[in-house]
Amino acid sequence: MSIYYDNSDYERCSGEKILVNLEGGTHNIVEVNKVDYISCVMSNGELKSVQQSGGAIELDSLAAPPGHTRYFICGISGHCLSGKKFRTSCVIKTYGVVIAKNPTTGQCEKQCAKWKNELTPGFEDGSLDIELTGGNCDEMSANVKPLVSDAC
Repeated sequence: MSIYYDNSDYERCSGEKILVNLEGGTHNIVEVNKVDYISCVMSNGELKSVQQSGGAIELDSLAAPPGHTRYFICGISGHCLSGKKFRTSCVIKTYGVVIAKNPTTGQCEKQCAKWKNELTPGFEDGSLDIELTGGNCDEMSANVKPLVSDAC
């Protein structure tokens, strides 16, 4: 999926290659902090790509680590102020679907869970590192393959 210089937030996590469309003239990509992003100032920016005219550039170093947002602007005078900027974020998923043993019935069933470790659901001593929240959360995670507890 492509990223455009359109002042939008794109969910891209570390390890994902990013295709940035540089349409409409000559642009570069400079990483800045949040304050500089908002004000379109390039006080301490780090150049991530050289100036290029049109087309697209594929980079694998613009994605954000889990729970963070990174800020990018075009460093050419006036471009950021005209909206040539974007953000990448990696959202931490704290809820999901698991198949785990119901403590009341002893049966394995699909349930909604909250990860205790917010970065990744893990396994400790044969069980998921989760807190069951009860109910069924299919509507929250309809397209997510559930994790399965070793007990099931």
